Amino acid sequence: MQKKFKNVNIIGFGKVGSAYAYALQDCGYHIKYIISERFKNINSLSRHFPGCVFNKKISFLSLINSDIIIISVQDDKIIEIVKIISQYNKNLTGKIFFHTSGALSSDILSKLGIHRNYIGSMHPIQTFRELSVKNNDLLKDIYYGIEGDETSIKFFKILCKNLSSKYIELKKEDKLLYHISCVISSNYLITHLFLLEEVFVQISNADIMKVFMPLVNNTLVNIVRFGIPKSLTGPISRNDINTIKKHIALLKKNNPEILKYYSFMSGKTVEIALKQGSINNNQAKEIKKLLKKYSK
Repeated sequence: MQKKFKNVNIIGFGKVGSAYAYALQDCGYHIKYIISERFKNINSLSRHFPGCVFNKKISFLSLINSDIIIISVQDDKIIEIVKIISQYNKNLTGKIFFHTSGALSSDILSKLGIHRNYIGSMHPIQTFRELSVKNNDLLKDIYYGIEGDETSIKFFKILCKNLSSKYIELKKEDKLLYHISCVISSNYLITHLFLLEEVFVQISNADIMKVFMPLVNNTLVNIVRFGIPKSLTGPISRNDINTIKKHIALLKKNNPEILKYYSFMSGKTVEIALKQGSINNNQAKEIKKLLKKYSK
């Protein structure tokens, strides 16, 4: 850990901010200030973070006495935070400023008056369902998307090492694509299972996760072991076009809104099957021709 950057100020003690607080403290950083408009139990937090000052608003004192300022609030509130901090711009050189947004780059910090060589963004590729009340290792053994100036990147790399994690160094212009990737990997996985439930509930009231978890888990294990194309099974990978036609007919009758999803996903699955080598170009064209009319 860099000795220069030790005292931490966390602005926003929500799901992500609270996880950072506990994780950084266990890494040897000193959580000196926690700024949040909503504190449920300061007495309890005081026991967890000895010597920490809890404030509802940002003060000059909380900034000047901190080496690392982490802005961990909702994206649309970052501008408000930066405007407040920028009032003290001339007095805050040499401090690390970074936000935890997955979609925004560090430009939001520089464009609004924080002009220094110590700004960046560090977004954990992780899901945070609730406020942390202890170090639950959510920030350990994961990847972070990092970007910023040279000094902040060096700091992020050291911080990732201290957190026993790895990183992907991003360009500012790639942050949105990066965030879309995160959304697909987590949020849309939930949506996918939600659609599965909509179909399966028509035949059974059994818990879908208990029924399908072995299939889902083994699919993920296969992907890790063999890669995406080689893990594909099912009707498209074996060119079972008759089964695909039956799927389409039933969905058209009972679940027309899911048919568009099925068609789109099947089209992408054809591309995977081609890479797998389980179907040829002519077979792929035939399946895609069948799907095309239902994917719009």
